[in-house]
Amino acid sequence: MTWAAAQQVCATLTLTLAGSGWRLPSMSELQSLIDESRTDPAIDPAAFPATPSEGFWAATPLADSTTAAWFVSFFEGIAYNAVFENPQRVRCVR
Repeated sequence: MTWAAAQQVCATLTLTLAGSGWRLPSMSELQSLIDESRTDPAIDPAAFPATPSEGFWAATPLADSTTAAWFVSFFEGIAYNAVFENPQRVRCVR
């Protein structure tokens, strides 16, 4: 989904999951999930089973940009940036 849609999904989780305060993770929070000893996906499968090896949006916009934000690809655990309209996956935190 787009970056805006990802933010909206997290914000509405209060309605479906117990508690409030759901949001997109910051870039540093998302990068902390990377397991550098793994690839495809580069994330602990015990803690995060069935995580696809695809990009997940971070809440962190690209510096000096009004049209792009960061995301982490869990194929190899690398951070990239993309325009807001480029679809990525979402993992919400609180």
